[in-house]
Amino acid sequence: MARNSAPFERGSTFHAGETAPTASADWNPAHQGQVRVFPNIDPNNRRVRRDGGDVICIAVRNNSGIALLPKRLVTWESGQRGQRVNGYAITTAQSCAGVVDEFLPAAGCPDDDLFWLTIKGQTLIKTALEGDDTNLISADGVLVSTTAAASTGLTSGRLAPQTLTGATEPLAIQIQNRIGRALSSNTTGQTDRDLLCEVDFFL
Repeated sequence: MARNSAPFERGSTFHAGETAPTASADWNPAHQGQVRVFPNIDPNNRRVRRDGGDVICIAVRNNSGIALLPKRLVTWESGQRGQRVNGYAITTAQSCAGVVDEFLPAAGCPDDDLFWLTIKGQTLIKTALEGDDTNLISADGVLVSTTAAASTGLTSGRLAPQTLTGATEPLAIQIQNRIGRALSSNTTGQTDRDLLCEVDFFL
């Protein structure tokens, strides 16, 4: 995996504020699916490094119909694994693609544009909005996605602690679709918070 010559930087999108083509026939697929290794630093402040590790990202297209916001869990578009995402995770322990680049501006990645999807390494992820057990996360605890109403909604694309109780099928999903571990704890009162996590998604 290449460390240099990224087609665009973390913290930005491929079209960088310009309007992306809306018709799939006009998309340039050359950059979709490119994997790059970045140092674990804020691209806006390169003097500060979280640790000695790296972050692995994949360039994907936002085909959700909305701007995807930073630090949220997203899912692959059907038949486009490794290429396009089509919205936030909405079910408990859903199979997720990765985390939207935490360094994007608050407005996120516009529809049809390309962004860096974090698939391995340290990244911030948003905690849930509910002040309940969904937000009761221990340091080094295993994480999954939480339930939400819609793949384009405010409550979607967020964290929950892994639960290993219940019937066989839910238990298997909790194990199979784990996204990583929390690097600090979180309480029920800490809603809509940026939680630093170590993630490891598979394509």
